[in-house]
Amino acid sequence: MAEELPFASGNAPVVLVVLASEQLWPNLESVCLYRESLRRLIILHTRDPHRSERPAAALTEVARTVFNVESEKVPIGTQPSDVTAAVAHILQRFQDGPERVVLNATCGTKLMTAGILRWVDAPGTATIYREIEGHWYQLRRDRDGRSIVTQRLDTEKNPTDLLDIRILLQSVWGPTDARVSATDLPDLPVDRIAAALAENARLGKEAWESAFDREAPEYLLRRERPSDPGGLFEAFVAGCVRKLGVTNGVMNAVLVRSDGLYLQELDVVANAGGRVVVFDCKTGHPEGELRLVREAAQIREQVGGLAGECVILRPDKHASPQLLPLWEALGVRFVSRDGMGHLCRILADCLRIPELPTVAIETDAHLARWNQRRP
Repeated sequence: MAEELPFASGNAPVVLVVLASEQLWPNLESVCLYRESLRRLIILHTRDPHRSERPAAALTEVARTVFNVESEKVPIGTQPSDVTAAVAHILQRFQDGPERVVLNATCGTKLMTAGILRWVDAPGTATIYREIEGHWYQLRRDRDGRSIVTQRLDTEKNPTDLLDIRILLQSVWGPTDARVSATDLPDLPVDRIAAALAENARLGKEAWESAFDREAPEYLLRRERPSDPGGLFEAFVAGCVRKLGVTNGVMNAVLVRSDGLYLQELDVVANAGGRVVVFDCKTGHPEGELRLVREAAQIREQVGGLAGECVILRPDKHASPQLLPLWEALGVRFVSRDGMGHLCRILADCLRIPELPTVAIETDAHLARWNQRRP
């Protein structure tokens, strides 16, 4: 039987201790889980700028911006003894106060995790761990006082969904001196646009502008970018994501360095279902598919790590069978022309939305006809 998250009742202030690593999500999730009682976040990190210092800075920014919680970054070595000594100092600091100390042993290297295990069941503490499938466990000493056993915890589902996607991108995506700008997901009549696409499918790419001109002319007037088929497909995907009920998403997220240098752009990105999902929309037949999959894998790692997903949408191209094993190995999802007839169903699956609203079902029905009729 699952137990409640230790010290989450709010009866005592919580000091949360985490190990910084490239996999930021388990630490972010623990901050979200303890948001009602969290008083201080202590981040143990190594001197590695990419694998530890940068994630520590990102976690600090999210905790401060979203929850108004101050963080303390503590540099340590990578050996178990380094972690054990750092935790001993922390426990000594708070042993006479009202605080309860929660040790999140999930991140860091295995050697660093080993250093936390010394303090399992220390007075006034609890040690928690998140397995890769997403379940949280409390670590405890067995009756022999030496072995460690686990107890599954009953935790809030997808607590990270409350983190604003703009704040997340600003904190975790790219260098610290860069800024992120993005556009809200558009409120488009995607079912009517899809119906117009099906009606004028034989126009090929021109069907996109024709459909928007007929069903969403006000969007074309507001749009700052040229109304090319690629841009309109991006807007359509973003509109479908919004119709699926996602409120925590943006489109055309641009990363710009402080000196004005453009670094990267994400077409559509959402924080939903306990992870960040990036939709990369590519129309036409661009070259360099191998480069495309590598870039997608890199974006996935930057934005969400193991809790991220990058989905390549290629409405004009069939899948290359020889590259499918590479897509799978790198954790990138590829949706080819063959999948455009059930686009909303695919988007919902990526966003972990179990049931399609009526507008999405109708949109897919129109898209299936469009997909069959177009050149």
